[in-house]
Amino acid sequence: HDVSAQAAAEAGEKRRARDMEALFQASPYAIIALNRAAKVMWWNPAAENIFGYRAADVIGQPHPVVPESEYGHFRSHFERAFSGERLRNIRGTRQAKDGHKVEVEFSSAPLTDPGGKTIGVVYVVNDVTDRVQLERQFLQAQKMEAVGQLTGGIAHDFNNLLGVLIGNLDLARERLAGNPEVAELVDAALDAGLRGAELNKR
Repeated sequence: HDVSAQAAAEAGEKRRARDMEALFQASPYAIIALNRAAKVMWWNPAAENIFGYRAADVIGQPHPVVPESEYGHFRSHFERAFSGERLRNIRGTRQAKDGHKVEVEFSSAPLTDPGGKTIGVVYVVNDVTDRVQLERQFLQAQKMEAVGQLTGGIAHDFNNLLGVLIGNLDLARERLAGNPEVAELVDAALDAGLRGAELNKR
């Protein structure tokens, strides 16, 4: 009975291992595990596609895609996860092998051995570069719309002021018909007002 139970347990472990390997290989997300020294233990095909490094090149090496500017945040998140905290949907920037920046969103959790001892940190990483660019473009469009509304409002108010100015200059010109010197000054002011109105309209 004990032998049968042990065989069943071993078969279950093998099945779980096969399932995990299938998930690891097929995942569209990068799955990366780092040991206590922050050196790579796992690096799945999606990680290869996203970052350009082959697993054979990075296993046993320090995490290759963290730029210097992000290293402080990386160490902080790594230590928190290694201490047992599960982190969700953290944004960051990573650098691919060819040097281009990759905007990522990752979740992480402690990696334990069969005895429950923490031996590293496992990450599930999503490349959100396209999404971040769309968000930036949307925010820029919102800013431009806000600027357009603001300048449109200012132009409208300025046009009202010019309307009053031009109307009064027009009346003054009619009353100063007998004073050509002053009428000339009024004409110059009126011409400037009309050009201002045209510029404001453009």
